[in-house]
Amino acid sequence: MQLQTMSSKQAIIFGILISITFSCQVFNKKIQKTTSVPSVSAEEMKAAFDSETTDTIAIVILDEPAPQKATVVANIKKTSCYGVCPVFEIKVFSNGLVLYDGKKHTPRLGLHEAYLLKSEIDELIAQADTIHFFQLASAYPLEGKSLIDLPSTIIYLKKESLEKEIINNYGAPKALKMYENLLLEKFNQLDWRPVREID
Repeated sequence: MQLQTMSSKQAIIFGILISITFSCQVFNKKIQKTTSVPSVSAEEMKAAFDSETTDTIAIVILDEPAPQKATVVANIKKTSCYGVCPVFEIKVFSNGLVLYDGKKHTPRLGLHEAYLLKSEIDELIAQADTIHFFQLASAYPLEGKSLIDLPSTIIYLKKESLEKEIINNYGAPKALKMYENLLLEKFNQLDWRPVREID
């Protein structure tokens, strides 16, 4: 009789343990789904800047069976001048990852990362549409005689099957200059974190 009572207690304890284990698994799965954040190594980030703007990098997403490919959807680059002009490049990837590479004369030197929501990326592209970015000339000045002592701003955008790069040395339309400033202001507001290279 005592043996049967012990077995019932063991069955109850076993049942409780099973339900706790199942609850933990469900809880862990929920955490993984809510924290599906892109994970990129420092080497991959550096390689992204050493490659062409249309290249892709492998992004590991939690709960995904295989790495996803993230493409560059926006890129802005500031070139050097004869003075102390800031020299940097910012790349925005389709998964929300934003990489900043500060070259010189900028308070943020080296490789940094931040993130944008998909809605924020869509908004940047939509604002480009308002100035007819994809219909603008590919280089300013239109005559092609740039001044080497002036910095250039190079913007690349990709929207579905459309992609365009514009080099602005001087003489660009006011709308394009306003869009450049809008991009820079948006990127300055991001929460940048330095990328530590693995030894």
